[in-house]
Amino acid sequence: MMREGEKMIQFLVRPEVKNLVPYTVQQKEKENMIILDGNESPYPLPYELREEMAQKFIKLELNRYPDASCYALRQKIADYLGKGVSPEQILLGNGSDEVLQFLVQTFVRPGDRVLALAPTFSMYKIFTELSGGVYVSLHLNSDGSLDLEQFWKAVKITYPRMVFFCSPNNPTGTRIPLETIGEIAERFEGILVVDEAYGEFCQGSMISMLDKYPNLAVTRTFSKAFGLAGVRLGYLVANRDFIREVSKVVPPYHLNSISQMVGETILENYSLIEKRVREIIKERERLRAVLKSYAGWQVFPSEANFLFLRGLEVPALAEEFERAAIKVRKFRSPLKDAIRITVGTPEENDQVIRVIKTFKERRRANGTEM
Repeated sequence: MMREGEKMIQFLVRPEVKNLVPYTVQQKEKENMIILDGNESPYPLPYELREEMAQKFIKLELNRYPDASCYALRQKIADYLGKGVSPEQILLGNGSDEVLQFLVQTFVRPGDRVLALAPTFSMYKIFTELSGGVYVSLHLNSDGSLDLEQFWKAVKITYPRMVFFCSPNNPTGTRIPLETIGEIAERFEGILVVDEAYGEFCQGSMISMLDKYPNLAVTRTFSKAFGLAGVRLGYLVANRDFIREVSKVVPPYHLNSISQMVGETILENYSLIEKRVREIIKERERLRAVLKSYAGWQVFPSEANFLFLRGLEVPALAEEFERAAIKVRKFRSPLKDAIRITVGTPEENDQVIRVIKTFKERRRANGTEM
């Protein structure tokens, strides 16, 4: 029975919050598990890089507020991106999640529709509904591609104020061609946000088209390719006028001194990260080749640091991974027949392959293979 205090809280909670389904994280269940469910980098930062950061940390004046402008870090990001990007075109956040929230707070009014693809990153829906917006999903084709004709039909029917494209998409790993996004940016009369959280694992970026489309914004993160998921650092790239408006909703001193220092240091040593990105791409293709050699599931083409597979045998395979203490991403309905596997180290991927081979051999032996 609900107590009086609980009733009062329930009464006072905003309807948008009360109706939300919170983002959930699967907890680590066993010691020595292989963690392949969060799309993190499998590699810790190199020792020499951590040592450099430790020396810089000693010199930080933590009794003082951080640089509110984050200028040094924005300059290094601009240098890293190239393509004529200036520091004035960059806005930083505590992970790209916060940047996505800033975008919704800036442009989405109560009752406005926000369009995104399905399945995709769940925070788009949460941020939209928190702002009182109406979230609309458009399902991808069965191969994870965008049906452009259906997209324009959805735009005509719903008249969205904002569209989110996660490209490469989480969880499918598929990517919308840059030319297609450019055509959409030219015709669409609202805000077009391209989430390139996995941009380092593929070629090309919509950042090169920002000057051409004033309604286009690109978000990126240090959590994936850079291996800084524990730091929570992301950024927005857009034209100067766009950034000026979004900056109005950013709290003062919102990015701490440690995050700024870590971001600057890792960009000064990007060659170390670049080598690891190449290794992850190589391992992704090795895993994909093994998965594609078997029937019983569909392996989506991936341009990210993970693989998405779906099919009748996938739930049983997920149980096999669990027994082997390998943690992969499972989903609720309507994706109960799907899993997402983050690319690990070569040694971790060897274990994933062993589980897959054992699973298929056992099913072949007992006549249950599909």
